[in-house]
Amino acid sequence: MKHLPHSFLFTALISLATATAPAASPGPSGVLGRPAIFETKSTAMAAAAVFADPSKGDDSQDGSEAHPWRTMQHAIEQLRPGQTLYLRGGTYFEHVYCSLLGTAEKPITISGYPGEVAILDGGIPAFETDPATAWEPVEGGAPGEFRSTRTFPNTRDLLGLFADSNAGLQTYWHVEDFRAVNEKWLRDPATKKVAPIYCGPGVWQDRETQRLHIRLQHTHINHPRVKNYTGETDPRKTPLVISAFNSVPLKLDLCQHLRLRNFIIRGGGLNTLLLAMAVHVDFEYVTIHGGCYPIHSKNSGPLTLKNCGVYGSIAPWMFYDENALQAGGPEHHDPFNPEGPTQVARNISRLPTHALVVTEGFEESQIFAHPFNNNWDVSYCNFADSHDGVYINGWNMRFHHNWLGNIQDDATYLSSPTPFVCDNVYVYNNLFTACTTAMGFHTRGWAPGKVFIYGNVVDLRAGSNYQRATNGDPEKPNVISGHFLNSHGREVTGMESIYIYHNTCILPVHSYSGFAGTVTMRLWPESRREACNNIFVHMGIPQRFQRVPSFDYGVQTFAMDGNVHWSTVQPDLRTEDFLATIRAHPESLKRVAEGKTGFEQNSRVADPGFVSFSDRDDVDADFAIRPDGAAAASGVPIKTEVVTQKTAAGNWVSTPPAGELKLPDFEVYGKTAGAIPVGRECFRVGIEGKIRPGQAPAKLNKPEVFDAPPVTGQPVTR
Repeated sequence: MKHLPHSFLFTALISLATATAPAASPGPSGVLGRPAIFETKSTAMAAAAVFADPSKGDDSQDGSEAHPWRTMQHAIEQLRPGQTLYLRGGTYFEHVYCSLLGTAEKPITISGYPGEVAILDGGIPAFETDPATAWEPVEGGAPGEFRSTRTFPNTRDLLGLFADSNAGLQTYWHVEDFRAVNEKWLRDPATKKVAPIYCGPGVWQDRETQRLHIRLQHTHINHPRVKNYTGETDPRKTPLVISAFNSVPLKLDLCQHLRLRNFIIRGGGLNTLLLAMAVHVDFEYVTIHGGCYPIHSKNSGPLTLKNCGVYGSIAPWMFYDENALQAGGPEHHDPFNPEGPTQVARNISRLPTHALVVTEGFEESQIFAHPFNNNWDVSYCNFADSHDGVYINGWNMRFHHNWLGNIQDDATYLSSPTPFVCDNVYVYNNLFTACTTAMGFHTRGWAPGKVFIYGNVVDLRAGSNYQRATNGDPEKPNVISGHFLNSHGREVTGMESIYIYHNTCILPVHSYSGFAGTVTMRLWPESRREACNNIFVHMGIPQRFQRVPSFDYGVQTFAMDGNVHWSTVQPDLRTEDFLATIRAHPESLKRVAEGKTGFEQNSRVADPGFVSFSDRDDVDADFAIRPDGAAAASGVPIKTEVVTQKTAAGNWVSTPPAGELKLPDFEVYGKTAGAIPVGRECFRVGIEGKIRPGQAPAKLNKPEVFDAPPVTGQPVTR
């Protein structure tokens, strides 16, 4: 199904007003979603321009502004180097395949028409354009249960969004959860099985009758930080984006020199934007509302992503519990088979966005010379509303000045899903809010690979929806944030070399691993670890360094120094108490005896001296350092140390120090620890740099913070 001859009944109008424009009003769903942001500066129409219009176009016409084509697919197939395709406002219900070949001198551009909102939507049109006839009540079903009036044969799994807000629907795998009334995570003490649980508005596919069922019942979560669903309960009264699992709205396959601007992509299943061998592709002001994976890339680059919004389908009433993998063993095969006698865990809803950006390698490696994602520059983007965030790995990857928030688990994942594909990855000057772990990694990495993490602000004062209310505390769900950097459930063995410099981290839930301690564990000889000149503010009672470096595989380089630790609840914490164990480690004492710096030798436990600070998540802070603050003179020089590598003959050889480390866009901060030097204004992040680190994290979940022009839901007039 490549072309769908339908148009959206309510195409949207975007105001090109100033940043003071009012925020959009909630639609029938009652949810105020994250708005798309388009380029507001006026630009001249490209000379070599052609046009598509989903409501007034005709593919038999010449593609001129007066006689546009109708479908995006047909229009793309006519494009030649140097041309620009303008998408007139409206919804293109299509699955577009693109393998265009532009040139460096004459790139091909696909852009929304200035002043209008173009949406490429892979969803099933009837659920958006005619919801009144798309659903019928289910006699004898659960309260508020409806089913589709048509069948969907030969279809597996359907995903959904509210069309007005792009807030996500659950995809239930078991009918007992879909029809449940209980909203708590209640486990039977004898069998350890979880009781049926309703996790908010969602869909369930009855594969026997081939119909799709839906419930939009309200949620009743008792927590001041959790927004319940209180909108329309009759699906016949609210447009929905319903997509099949195999829906791919846009696939870029071996494209070269392609630019995409100013439009929205949504309605994906497993993948919404799929990149395969995309070379010299440039995205700007593109908003992607994803299904399971908004962006999935294989072997692509160079690539730029700037001023884009990448949003998942994790709605405000969803929790980590129901979207995490509960039954991972192959003997269970959940959710495809009923529970067996030995199966305890049950997957609830795995398909709402698992990760916002996934990068993989090794595909087509027998044919092409560069089988990995490479040379990416991702900047000034918003990433939000997902289980995991961005897998930013490959060769020569830069990820900077981005905002990541409302992510249930790992906001960034540093190890590649494909083993041995991660080197020269630079993560810097980003803001992390409302996530469980800012940066996670696993144990399948490539030890010689290098990951540099520097100048980031990790402000975890606001919590993420982690665990639903349980048997032990049935009225209090667990809304937490905790870690700066942590392994994905395992000790670190063979992970890439990690360099962690000049980060400012506000960590409500403290553990040793929460502030980069895990990087010290079980190191391989070729793996290097450095964590220097960082600020760690613990809004809880800190644990001492009880877990210390474990050098199980020989000698390697490890450095941890120049850091400032501080506890807002235990201000009398002493350096000698907190750092005694790590300083007394045998390897640390050995380094000191050799004239090197010991572990945390120059680190301090003191108030870093922020210009302003509050532990409340609804209060702004300024993480710049006062000249008299402890962090103003706590840093140590950052230099590369001895590199130990294994030769072809199997011997370990050490090379001498290479001098001061050079990093992209890295300005030497002198002795200042943390992400913001003394006397400097804080960097800006997110689309058009509208977000300042230190802005109250609780406010970042409100769309009006982005000052977006409103999408009114009115027809485009022209």
